[in-house]
Amino acid sequence: MAQEVTIATGTTVLEFVDLSKSFRARGVLGKGRRPSIVAVEDVSLAVEPGTAVGLIGESGSGKSTLARLALGLIKPDAGEVRITGRDLAGAPERHWREARRVIHLIFQDPYDSLSTRMRVHDLVAEPLVIHGMEGTDRRARILAALEQAGLRPGEEYIDRFPHELSGGQRQRVALARSLVLEPRLIVADEPTSMLDVSLRAGLLRTMLELRADHGIAFLFITHDLALARFFCDRLAVMFRGRLVEVGDTDAVVARPAHPYTRALMQAVRDLEVPEAPHAATTPSNPGGGCQYRDRCRFAHDACADEPPLRSLAPGHSVACHLDEKNP
Repeated sequence: MAQEVTIATGTTVLEFVDLSKSFRARGVLGKGRRPSIVAVEDVSLAVEPGTAVGLIGESGSGKSTLARLALGLIKPDAGEVRITGRDLAGAPERHWREARRVIHLIFQDPYDSLSTRMRVHDLVAEPLVIHGMEGTDRRARILAALEQAGLRPGEEYIDRFPHELSGGQRQRVALARSLVLEPRLIVADEPTSMLDVSLRAGLLRTMLELRADHGIAFLFITHDLALARFFCDRLAVMFRGRLVEVGDTDAVVARPAHPYTRALMQAVRDLEVPEAPHAATTPSNPGGGCQYRDRCRFAHDACADEPPLRSLAPGHSVACHLDEKNP
């Protein structure tokens, strides 16, 4: 019998090391070959306990693929996925099953992620059942998770069906599902995009309380830079599968170094998102080089080479050939 894997108590909750993932697109190039779409390429990123890292970028930039890699739902082509210090990138499913006790996912759409045939009690209890943790204190744990998620008192919600709840309440049930196993990290994939502004603020405040009171870390995936600025300690900006800028939130917002980050900032200021001339899911530039150069007004000869992620200042890095001293 294989030995059970014990998740170590490490400093870093989640770490990607040189992670890459490609998919085969539909259609053929000739001789039965299908084009390869690079979803994630050479990504290195860490999430520390009790912190929130905002993964931002437009649709198709690779954010959700990175979330699926973090949970072992898909396997990388190269690189490492470390959960509390242990590399699980090539590990068998039984090892990932143990890891998922400390890392959980909140989906974007609470209307699709919750079964309409199950009561709140059963929805929140499902992770306990999957991990064989059905004990006499199950109801108490479910009530505690509901109240931590902001559904107070929990007794008022525990026997309801999802159709009896508002959109904001449904997303809080989804949050309670992730809390019932007392996780160390929650991957929140666009958790507020289906909610109106007032409900977004309430859910974000609850998540901030979870960080402060329980030390839960978050990988917060969004295309909304304003939300990421409010919630996150650090920002990681993705474009076409690559990290183009990483840094402390205040530094990135005050001194955005990459032209793509500046464009995102300008979109927030203008309250509109400029139409992109190219879909983000198109294959990588066939000649290599910077993925953003076909949009960038600063593009020059050096951009024919892929820029490495280089340090600008402590805690702030950018992948760009642009001279930061003469933007």
